[in-house]
Amino acid sequence: MAISATATSSSVPTACARCWTGSSRISAIPMEDLGWICVNSWRFGEIDKPVGGFGSREDLFAGYEEAGRKVDPDRVMFWEVMGTLRWGIMCCGMMQRFRSGPDHSMERAMIGRRSSETEIDLLRLLAPRGSEMQDEPTPTELIKAVADFLRNEITPVIKGHNAFKLRVGINALDLVTRQLALEQRQRCRGSRAAEAVAWHATAR
Repeated sequence: MAISATATSSSVPTACARCWTGSSRISAIPMEDLGWICVNSWRFGEIDKPVGGFGSREDLFAGYEEAGRKVDPDRVMFWEVMGTLRWGIMCCGMMQRFRSGPDHSMERAMIGRRSSETEIDLLRLLAPRGSEMQDEPTPTELIKAVADFLRNEITPVIKGHNAFKLRVGINALDLVTRQLALEQRQRCRGSRAAEAVAWHATAR
């Protein structure tokens, strides 16, 4: 069954435009609204339902055309790609805000890391094969953000034996953070040593 004309011609585009522009203004480009709601990040795991995780493109397009609007699937795909790129850039901004801004929360770190998902989404949209994921914030930064959240915001409200177990968990996260940092330093030293050996071998 097609998505109703009432839902597609008013409610859905308005919601999309709010996400896209930060206001209640409906986009002047209807295909932009349709592309935005099809961005994979808004499916929340329901990747087989491209329209917000609850419907299909065919039903959405049929609902729009039932309301008297012509849908151009190619233009919708263009705006889906642009929407994916836009959200990826926004996630990178979150990462920078986490690292250098006033907000060092776990939520900001996790949203920043989601830029890796948009890279994959873009590769799937533009090419059948891709490259490595974007990897920032680093695993060390993510773990530290979780540990800091638990230490600074959860610990004060937990009492009794659960407070003890929480401290043990925080200590475990701190241990993993230190181990990852140590392994990173060792990899860097190993890489420099290998470069030095290679240089001496070629210099002979």
